[in-house]
Amino acid sequence: MSKSISVSVRALMERMRAEQRAVTFDDVSLADAPSAVHPNDVGLSAHITRKYRVPVPLLGAAMDTVTEAELALELARCGGVGVLHRNLSAAEQARQLSWVRLKVHSGGMIEKPITFCTEDQLSTVEEALREHRWSFSTFPIVSNDGALAGILGRNEMAFASSASSANPRLSDLMKPIADIVHSRPCSAQEAQTLMREKRVRKLPIVGEDGGLAGLYVWKDVCAALRDSEAALDEEGHYLVGAAVSSAESDMARVDALMSAGCRILVLDSSHGASAEAVAQVKRIRARYSDVQIIVGNIASYNSARYILQETQGQVDALKIGIGPGMRFRFSPQARSAPLAKSLVMACLSSLRCTRRGWRCKRTWLAAARGYRSLRTAVCALLVIW
Repeated sequence: MSKSISVSVRALMERMRAEQRAVTFDDVSLADAPSAVHPNDVGLSAHITRKYRVPVPLLGAAMDTVTEAELALELARCGGVGVLHRNLSAAEQARQLSWVRLKVHSGGMIEKPITFCTEDQLSTVEEALREHRWSFSTFPIVSNDGALAGILGRNEMAFASSASSANPRLSDLMKPIADIVHSRPCSAQEAQTLMREKRVRKLPIVGEDGGLAGLYVWKDVCAALRDSEAALDEEGHYLVGAAVSSAESDMARVDALMSAGCRILVLDSSHGASAEAVAQVKRIRARYSDVQIIVGNIASYNSARYILQETQGQVDALKIGIGPGMRFRFSPQARSAPLAKSLVMACLSSLRCTRRGWRCKRTWLAAARGYRSLRTAVCALLVIW
């Protein structure tokens, strides 16, 4: 019978490292202790990068059998983040990323809806629908000076199309705005109440000058209120990441993803601690200073320290673990599967050593703030395999 020893996790890991032994999470049992904290008061939110904190620390793996648009959308709704794999073409990966992001708008309101002019004809709208393959068919109609004039929806277009071969102007088809417009900013909850009272599914918001300030859509409002714990970016869209390779030629993919609104790039490699990966981080950071960069995979103290020192702290999180998944065959073939619990603690030790080494530099304070968030990300990140 094994002997139970009560010891702190940190002390246990330090002792194991000194003895050159390693453990996985299954090797450690948690002992209970007196507590005044109720489970309902415990928050699971955590940083996945130094900038983004999500309600639930779940990250969908960038594998073609795991994460595409559908899973990324559901993860974002649940409070996590999906990482779209890079086996897709650059155009398709960017399209899926844009599709997930635009499934919800900030507070349910579309700040820059697609509009048409009162002088446009019905054929203009029909041609745009065929060309862009939009899944929606309701558009605000504005005058030449930008003032909101009316709303054109599916019903108005259907009646006009079936009436005759004429091509009427939109000013003759649109629904007047008298009963469906709101003249001041409002929250999603207020918008939902107003839409119920007016029995409308679209609620345009106009500014003091009469110009269109935004458009509430019933479906988006309901989604915004329902997904109160969703993972959102600073613009109020679902948070989704995308994987890229360390090859210089993949900068074209990076450009396409950034144009689609990507907020998190994951440098996906079976050996993340390489000169090629470091060079790619520097290329991305030089071109896009605001994007969050996660680098992986790594599996040792030295790899973590190498990335942090060579990139001068330009990464926002490290992806730890090589081949822990049941479908991933690299681990048994390359014999590269360090035990997870020891690996995480080793990488944390690397962060502390790297921080101490940078105390004399002027970038120390900014780097320290970044590494504190990064340290949280390393501990809290849960990868779905």
